[in-house]
Amino acid sequence: MPSKKYTAEEIMLKVAKGKPFTLLILFAGDPVPDDDVLVNQMQLGHLAHLFTMEEEGKCCMYGPISDHEELHGIVIFNL
Repeated sequence: MPSKKYTAEEIMLKVAKGKPFTLLILFAGDPVPDDDVLVNQMQLGHLAHLFTMEEEGKCCMYGPISDHEELHGIVIFNL
């Protein structure tokens, strides 16, 4: 399938509509406590905070990073 050929004007119009974002990279911190109830409460609080920021329009994307020992997740904030 051939790709569309963009004119310089089309490119500049698309770039002008772009908006800045901030990328937050979440690395491993302190070891997870052994208390499963506490860990569950912490995770639910973490997710509730992400959901609230999304509802408020502060962030547009977030999620875990799979299969990485130190890198745990990302959040992309709207500016």
